[in-house]
Amino acid sequence: MIEYVIWGIPPNEKEEILLLEKPQGETIKSIEHAQKFKLWCENKGATNVRIQKIDLTENNILNLFTGAIQ
Repeated sequence: MIEYVIWGIPPNEKEEILLLEKPQGETIKSIEHAQKFKLWCENKGATNVRIQKIDLTENNILNLFTGAIQ
C-alpha cells in the first residue's frame, strides 16, 4: 500500500512540519490527490511544500526492519 503525506512550512513559521496526513480522516492514496492537497496548502500560504511517498508494502516494511536490526 502506498500513502502520501504533505510537509511544509506554515505561514508565519520557520520550521517544516507535517501539514497533512489524513485529511478528513482518509489517507491520501494517489499522487493526483496529493498534488491537489499540495496546491491547497500553498494557496493557504504554506511554503516549501513537498509530497512524501510512504511505501507500506510488506516487502518494504520487512526491509526497513531487517536493515535496522543488526
